[in-house]
Order: sequence, then C-alpha cells, then structure tokens
Amino acid sequence: MNLERLRNTTNDRYHIIGMGSCGSNLTKQLYLQGHQTQYTVILNSERNHPETFRTINFTLPKCGHYSNRNWPSKNLRLTQKITSLFKEDHTYIFLLGLGGTGTVLLHSLIPWLLEKRIVFKIICSFPSHWEGERRANTAEVLVNKFNGQPFFECFHLDDLMEIQGNTTVKETLRKSDEHFYSLLTKLNLQQN
Repeated sequence: MNLERLRNTTNDRYHIIGMGSCGSNLTKQLYLQGHQTQYTVILNSERNHPETFRTINFTLPKCGHYSNRNWPSKNLRLTQKITSLFKEDHTYIFLLGLGGTGTVLLHSLIPWLLEKRIVFKIICSFPSHWEGERRANTAEVLVNKFNGQPFFECFHLDDLMEIQGNTTVKETLRKSDEHFYSLLTKLNLQQN
C-alpha cells in the first residue's frame, strides 16, 4: 500500500471521520502512517485512540424501528455533538464498514449535509456474507438510496474475497484496508 502522497501532506482542509469499528481502525492507521489532518471517530464503544482524535460515543435510541429492515422509516434526531463537527469549511471524509450504527446515523446525516451544502465523501465497504443478514439488510438500505451519487463510494467485501480466492478472513480484511486506502488516495488530498 503506497500512501506516500498522504504521508507528506499537511492539510487542515480535510477532516477524516471514522465511523464504527472499521472506520475507527482505518482512521487510526491513517494517523499512525503520518497523514496530518483532523480526525474524529464516532462509535458506540470505548476504544483507545490517539489524544489528537475527537471521539464521539454514539448509541442508537432503543427503539424497535432501528433494529429491523424498516429502520429508515424515522430519521434520527441529529444531536449537537454530531452537527458541531461540521462548523468549519472542510471536506469531510467518512470511512466505515456498512451495517451498523454508523450506517443508520449516515442515513439521517447525509440529507442534512446536503441541505447545509457541506462538502463530503463517503468511502465504505458492504458487509461480507459471514457478517450476517441483519448487517447486510441495514447496509442495503443506504446503498440503494445513495449508490451512484458522486459523494458515495462503496465496495463489496465478498467481491474482494472472490478475487483473492480461498483466503482467511484476516487476509480479506487486510485487503479491504488496502482498498480503502487506494480509494482515499484517489481523492487527492494535497493542499491547493
């Protein structure tokens, strides 16, 4: 994986937001590899992150409509701790594996970001078959709504597994990380 272009860049115009376990792990790796920008992680558990990260613990409301395929029937109320992230004139880059809390949050956040004319990009992975039907169903709602939009980039973990052939889950996840990074480098995060 070649992130030389990112390593040598200091750019405060970009704000990388890792959502959930996958996104927070990717964000931490970008930080450790030397990319100098702003970082935030949004997840529903306590994890150790570098002190320079802003961490937002976010848990879905305990309501039935968030726990089944009909969850988009009601948008989440976006809290101040979420909306306050977007006060600066940045390009916000979301990194996440679809199917969990971040997916449900993005379903409500994307229309708000578009309404406020905030510049953003989402790079995400569709869950593998071994992650379960519930995660796939949750991911499918977001993909069906936003696939093809210029701000939305999604790849399927099962497609990576098929290309690799018979391999371990650990190796597939490593290849997934590499694919995330290759999509991120295409964004050209150089300073203008």
